Amino acid sequence: MNNDLKYIIPKKDNNNSNYIKPKPYNRNKKAIILTIMLVFFVIICVIGFVYTYNNIIKENSNNICKTKKECFLKAALNCENSNYSETIENTNLFLSLTSTDYNYTIKGFNDENKCLLEIKTIDVNISYDPDQIIEFINNKNNINKVYSQYMLLKAFQSMDVNSSDLNNLELTKANKPIIINEINNLINENRATYPKEGQSTNQLIEMTKKSLIGLIENCIINDPAKTSSFITNRMDGIIIATDVKKTFNFKNNKSMSTNNYDGIICYSEN
Repeated sequence: MNNDLKYIIPKKDNNNSNYIKPKPYNRNKKAIILTIMLVFFVIICVIGFVYTYNNIIKENSNNICKTKKECFLKAALNCENSNYSETIENTNLFLSLTSTDYNYTIKGFNDENKCLLEIKTIDVNISYDPDQIIEFINNKNNINKVYSQYMLLKAFQSMDVNSSDLNNLELTKANKPIIINEINNLINENRATYPKEGQSTNQLIEMTKKSLIGLIENCIINDPAKTSSFITNRMDGIIIATDVKKTFNFKNNKSMSTNNYDGIICYSEN
């Protein structure tokens, strides 16, 4: 039977020129090509991500501000129209404690390319309680405000403090404990002179509030780059007008004040 099959099935002739031997599939060559393409794709993706991060994501993240105050101060850097309100607590030569609501409005540039800033007093609360004043002084978060008021007090008491020194807090930081202790002693020694609660004190507070609420201070800033730092120092209560001039207009019974904050001029009418 087997011998018969070999005659039925034709024998393959390897020497036949018409026979084509199949070529082996080159898997290694194809894998190398795919690997190279994948590497190029990854490189392109990395370059694209780096470019996007540096030019879009990072730039946008730098422009994002966490608070309204931060946004406002960023706008102030370029004197862009912006508005912000804040309540600021400070002491007035350690005689009273005030909590004032201010509205800050950046009005852009004027014709002379100077930045215009408006500061309006919306509301104010006043306390003559020496214990509240001492509590404010001993609060470490108010250190710069306290030192600024201390320098101003010294300027009133003596001519030894130059006007340029009023805004240089470094002069007093080395003596922080001594100064805080001096102010506390000063307040305690003069407790009897502080207004007591009563009708007369309430009248004094109302008169003071009436003179301050609605007060508008218009500032002209020659160097727009100083706008943000000036606003920050005003909010922190660590910049003081070194030159103050007052005039009175008898026609409208209003007084005009010109305050010079180290070259930044602010005008107010009351």
